[in-house]
Amino acid sequence: ADHMMDEAERRYYAGQYGDAIKIYDQVLRLEPSWPRAQEHRKQAEDYLKEGHIPAIALPPEAATAYGKAQSAARVGRYEAAASYLETAKGILRQSGITRWADGLDFENKLNAMIEAESVLKEGIHQFNQCQVDDAIATVDTAYQASGIPRHKDLADRYRQFKNQFQKISGVLYSGTT
Repeated sequence: ADHMMDEAERRYYAGQYGDAIKIYDQVLRLEPSWPRAQEHRKQAEDYLKEGHIPAIALPPEAATAYGKAQSAARVGRYEAAASYLETAKGILRQSGITRWADGLDFENKLNAMIEAESVLKEGIHQFNQCQVDDAIATVDTAYQASGIPRHKDLADRYRQFKNQFQKISGVLYSGTT
């Protein structure tokens, strides 16, 4: 039972929950009241059912890829983050894990950030085409979707530009009829 428990734990901590459950069942046939085997078997089953897998319980390679995805996203490298996340998901699929709630949540947020960056680029293009009001509205939309402070800062700079332009126009055209 001890040897099987060691193997079950190794698979559990490697994120191989389906395999771990089978071995925990063997352990519990021999030692029905082993608390750690009961607890980890139930957790492994819950992880597979609900997809709520804590980062500490991810297979090491998946945890590394997920950590890289989070780091890349923090510095605004969203495409790289998406690639790392796909790597993590692939590793989990190979381990038999098909549902991963934290990964899905992160993927949804990441997709929203990628979309916000696309909207931001459109706003910059509009500004460069002298469509200042449209640019402000578009960059504000990017900020509302992402909450990224630099998007708000850019919209504020565009507003300052518009105000300065209006002041200059007012001075230049104040003497004409």
